[in-house]
Amino acid sequence: VIRASSSTVISGFVAGSTEVIAVQPLDIVKTRFQINAGKNPSVYRGLCDLVQEGGFPRLYRGLLPEAISTVPARTAMWWGHDLAARVLVDLPISKHQQEFLSGAFSGVPESLVVTPLQLVKVRLQAREHLGRYKNFVDCFTKIAQQEGFTAFFIGFGPTLGRNTVWNGMYFWSASEVKCHFAYWGSTLPPVL
Repeated sequence: VIRASSSTVISGFVAGSTEVIAVQPLDIVKTRFQINAGKNPSVYRGLCDLVQEGGFPRLYRGLLPEAISTVPARTAMWWGHDLAARVLVDLPISKHQQEFLSGAFSGVPESLVVTPLQLVKVRLQAREHLGRYKNFVDCFTKIAQQEGFTAFFIGFGPTLGRNTVWNGMYFWSASEVKCHFAYWGSTLPPVL
């Protein structure tokens, strides 16, 4: 059990870290596009505009809250999945149903971790908030002081709904694919 917990934490950390570094520039462009009511430029132009606005570091504005939320969120997701799978293993349900339900449950701890820090990330990335917050800590502190603790959970309901459905489908579909490869006698080499 300790070994499984360690591997879950390490896997979540590596997956979350890799995800954040790879997608942060695209995430900030997406956030800017979503905030902008007018016509948006191409993704490439959006990236160039960010570099023009603040140099290469602007592509990673909001990285700290994203990393602080994504890395523990992936860890919480895998922990929740593993916990639910251990509880569900003795129930008279199929492996695929177990994977869906374990995945859906994993959305609960993931949402609790990610929602407050996503709020900080979005505030840091929004053009209209440039200059309002100096950094992650300043943004977090101002939200807590000016809006109260509950402000950190703005959007929790939709996040929980999204994550439970997404994670349920994610783990279920991965289980289905693995099952079919096993059934077909796949000789595909391991990735790592």
